[in-house]
Amino acid sequence: MFGYGRGRRGWALVASRARGAVRSLLAALPLVLAASAALANNALVVQNLCAETIWIQQQNMNPAGGGVNNPVVVELAPKASHTYAISNTVATPSVALWPKTGCDSTGQNCKTGQQAAPCPPEGCTYPIASMPEVTFVPGTSGQTFIDASMVNGFSLPVSIVPSKNSGHTSNCTPAVCPTITETSCPTTENLSTNGAFPAYKSVNLRLYESGAFVGCMAPCAYLTKVEGLQPTDAAAAAYCCQGPVYGQSAACKAGPVATTKYVSLIHKACASEVYAYPYDDANGTHSCIGSVTITATFCPPVPK
Repeated sequence: MFGYGRGRRGWALVASRARGAVRSLLAALPLVLAASAALANNALVVQNLCAETIWIQQQNMNPAGGGVNNPVVVELAPKASHTYAISNTVATPSVALWPKTGCDSTGQNCKTGQQAAPCPPEGCTYPIASMPEVTFVPGTSGQTFIDASMVNGFSLPVSIVPSKNSGHTSNCTPAVCPTITETSCPTTENLSTNGAFPAYKSVNLRLYESGAFVGCMAPCAYLTKVEGLQPTDAAAAAYCCQGPVYGQSAACKAGPVATTKYVSLIHKACASEVYAYPYDDANGTHSCIGSVTITATFCPPVPK
């Protein structure tokens, strides 16, 4: 999963603490590769089935992130797709994709999704994004982790679907979040940390751009962006799952974030297949063994 931290200009995307399973996987990577007699091919495809053009920004698919060169932003007209280059010799950890709309010819200065510099004069947009995430590990025994994260909020319907080419685990399954409507997004969310901070007892998580509903903010995103708190501040820590009290999995899950209306909405709308808050691993984590093609689709068909 990923969180957001303040940059010099607005909000910059930064990696949050890695899940324990991913940390263990990467630590064991040399043994995994040595055990693989032959390296299998992994692939990542993103496609746009929305009615409008969107731009997809990626993080960590580059040499510095352990991968190979890929464009930072790609423009996708309706029904268009893009295939990223994935290394077949080294791991590509913590890949993240997120959609942007209303961008200029360079794919920047967007009306929504412009969460990292360069930002328009009025500043970067709210850190709200439906975000497919992947950690690729090559080899016939390599374990690839995938998820769809709504930890920062919901912006567009999304699915992330693995095709099992050479192996699988019991949870090598799709993650689908078809839609969150304006009327379903909470307007009276209680973020008071069990009454300790009454100023946040009833807040509106709906996000608008030029009068149009563009997303539903997650609790942490609301407190840090709208209210200007830091994720480790006492009033935000329980919802961002950070700090000495809530910064561990068990404490986070036992805290108030797990019972918020937002988390309940995401779990219900997305069939408990995606991350709704940090450490929501039981719902969010999916993994596949061996060669796998991952397809991330924005505005996928609504399941019947």
